[in-house]
Amino acid sequence: MSKCFKNRNLDTFCFHIPSQLLREFRTLCHLNGDIQRQMVMNMIKDYVEETKDKFNIKDMKYGTKRIEKVLAEGNYRGYHFIIMNLGTHPTAYVEIPRTHKYFGKHYDDIDVCVHGGLTFDSPQFGKKKNSWFIGWDYAHCGDYYGYDEKFQRLFPALINRNDKKWTTIEIFEDVKSVIEQLTEAEYE
Repeated sequence: MSKCFKNRNLDTFCFHIPSQLLREFRTLCHLNGDIQRQMVMNMIKDYVEETKDKFNIKDMKYGTKRIEKVLAEGNYRGYHFIIMNLGTHPTAYVEIPRTHKYFGKHYDDIDVCVHGGLTFDSPQFGKKKNSWFIGWDYAHCGDYYGYDEKFQRLFPALINRNDKKWTTIEIFEDVKSVIEQLTEAEYE
């Protein structure tokens, strides 16, 4: 059984709020609701700004044309990651180290839980060759997708403008979760 079904808990599925903020939030539960809400919002705002600065994260902007733009790239816990804007939707990728048991494995054989499941594996990504990348996208049912104008006119009933528009910070939280799962798998 996939980890996605084994480990459902508040920290993983609660609005992608990092666990450190959830712990701090729980310690504020005794405060007045308005004060508590403002303190939590300030903590989240500070976290977002610090993370954007540390990893040079750019905002996700949805469009109707296909593009390839890097929103964030860096290393987290020794793993190389890339978050991309494909114009209509975002995607994320993590490089698997050569020494990892999942190096060279098809994404269906890699036991990690991430939004929509893994949808990509390749020995090459961009200019980087002789490596192994896994990836996933944010173009699933319930995710916002930048349909072109012709599609919108032909099939207006298929388009739900209340679909989730993912922020780069939320995607980065998924990247961190995948990397933590990969790190755990090294020691299984």
